[in-house]
Amino acid sequence: DGAVLRLGRPGEAFVFNASGQTIDVEGLPCVCRAGGPPLGNPVKDAVEAKVKQTTSRVIGVIYASSDCIAAGELEEHAGAFARLLRDHARARETETFTL
Repeated sequence: DGAVLRLGRPGEAFVFNASGQTIDVEGLPCVCRAGGPPLGNPVKDAVEAKVKQTTSRVIGVIYASSDCIAAGELEEHAGAFARLLRDHARARETETFTL
């Protein structure tokens, strides 16, 4: 039930809206179900990963390169995102980490 970060595989794509439009993610960084399909990338999220009324767990991803941002600054942004989830989205538990 975990998530992994990996590059999209050759020919891999996912549906990102109710109209059925797809995005080709070959070679792009993607958050995926462990052993499964992509749930999103820096450009789009898969329809199946969108937040709904029944959603009880979320994962937020900040895509950033260490060439562009210092680790400490990235950790500050992750902490700010966690606070927003607690303060405005009724999150009871949050956890942050960087890769």
